[in-house]
Amino acid sequence: MVVARRGRLQIWLDILSAVQTERVHSGGRVRPTRIQSAANVPHDRFWAYATELQARGLLQCDPLHVTPEGDLFLQEAHRFQEFFLRFGIGDPFSTPSLDEGLDDRRLSSRIQRPPPALPTRFHS
Repeated sequence: MVVARRGRLQIWLDILSAVQTERVHSGGRVRPTRIQSAANVPHDRFWAYATELQARGLLQCDPLHVTPEGDLFLQEAHRFQEFFLRFGIGDPFSTPSLDEGLDDRRLSSRIQRPPPALPTRFHS
């Protein structure tokens, strides 16, 4: 079974969700190693993501907790994700793997092409 690769946004959501869950289950004390494990992110990348989330105002690192903006972000992202899944479009936050066997039509639809060039001279 091939699992789609997680995109940056999905990793953000996994970290924020793990922080919220750990905060509830641990009585308020959040341990970074538990978050790394729950979000399935290595130590060095976890802190890079945590710093990025803190810079965006979604996560507070000392002590580790989700900000009110991060909570709203998480709620809206889940709502958006459910909307896509409800219509059978798929998960908007995962990146398809090349191992999934994308056919040429699906692959070419993801390639952005420049708009057609306008004619330099108009005939009347």
